[in-house]
Amino acid sequence: MSIALATICPDGLVLCGDREIGTPDFKFYQSKLTTIPLAPGRGKIVVGYAGSPADTMKVIYQGLRDRLENQDKGRDEISMALQETLDTAIPQSAEECHQLLCGFCGSGTFHLLKTYNRNVSPVPVWDCVGSGDSALTRYLGAIFLEDQIHLPIYRAVPVCIYLVAQAKKYVQGCGGPTDLLVLTPHGPAIEMYGTTMFDAACDLVEKSLNGLLTAATSPETTAAQCQRLIEHLRNVLDSQSKLFTAFLQNDCTIRGARNG
Repeated sequence: MSIALATICPDGLVLCGDREIGTPDFKFYQSKLTTIPLAPGRGKIVVGYAGSPADTMKVIYQGLRDRLENQDKGRDEISMALQETLDTAIPQSAEECHQLLCGFCGSGTFHLLKTYNRNVSPVPVWDCVGSGDSALTRYLGAIFLEDQIHLPIYRAVPVCIYLVAQAKKYVQGCGGPTDLLVLTPHGPAIEMYGTTMFDAACDLVEKSLNGLLTAATSPETTAAQCQRLIEHLRNVLDSQSKLFTAFLQNDCTIRGARNG
């Protein structure tokens, strides 16, 4: 089943997911995220899939491309095309679970839709699909993403990647490299496929945080030692956050949001 996770930002939309596809007998790795270009000037649609079998994903993606690629479509038309595609691709009596996250920008506003088999519903802030939609992910999401706060892209990217990394470590059926798609109001979608460097960065941040928490609960730890650990964690967070968002620097809109 794997995991796909997305959140709406004031300056865009972030979608990321793992690559593992498994059956009871074997597993393999391929991207489950895709982009579909709309008419010139209308941007792209980003879609993330979680479910089985993988062949259904290909049918759904092709159905969406047939209905939406290079078309001048608004929010309601995109939602209708998604519904028609699901109705065609997924049998009404399907025993398997098929889930999607579909993000796009319409009339200057970013939208996110979540599907479960043939059902389509809007997402106000963030959501995830697949086996990675677990108690762990919901707990971390409630801390970092909440239900009412829209993080800017430069903050949302590290958070989403971290949640996917934790699902890959602790949830059965999630694994492999991480794929990342970012929609912005101007320019094409920013795409990063099959990267493993984010996992090492997440591990480093977690190690530094664990060291600080362990020291803070020990009565032998001095205030000076705690301060040094806090400064070390701050340095680690600063360096790793730059790694998470370095690929965004080509977009002046995001640079401006970060500096502001």
